[in-house]
Amino acid sequence: VSAVSNSLIQLGDRYVIKIMLGVGSVGIYSFSYSMAAIISVLLVMPNKMAMQPIILAKEDEPDKLKYLLNRYAILYFVFGLIFVLWFSAFSKDLIYLISSNEEFAQGWMIIPIIAFAYLLHGLGNYFNFGMALVNKSYIVSLQTLLVAFTNIGLNFLLIPFFDMIGAALATMFRY
Repeated sequence: VSAVSNSLIQLGDRYVIKIMLGVGSVGIYSFSYSMAAIISVLLVMPNKMAMQPIILAKEDEPDKLKYLLNRYAILYFVFGLIFVLWFSAFSKDLIYLISSNEEFAQGWMIIPIIAFAYLLHGLGNYFNFGMALVNKSYIVSLQTLLVAFTNIGLNFLLIPFFDMIGAALATMFRY
């Protein structure tokens, strides 16, 4: 369920953009989305991988683990937000640095939104850790399925009004 839901989440916005805005917009959106995905590579995944052994080491002390997860989540969000803001400030320059195609510059506006969405996704990992520790990981699968369908609905609702920014906002709301 989670794998199919994640595929719907990751690709659903591109299908809706193709239907409503055309293939050219899909290319611009995908390029900008990939640029923002650097946040996942530099922040979200390393944090998740670093937290797993810490959580497993404290598994027998649930009160300390709850406190630890709470503190780490706050630290992650504060430092992550600073990093996302810094990254977003240079998003337009980054597009010009990587691409010589002037059309891709249109997508700079979605990079801060998607980058923030990835930051929220990383914050959600703390919730997932908690669900796994109390043996309720099935809730994560059901939540992911619900989010997938909500995301597609939000895309159909927001893209007609806000174009690619609507798809980026739907991505942010899903996290």
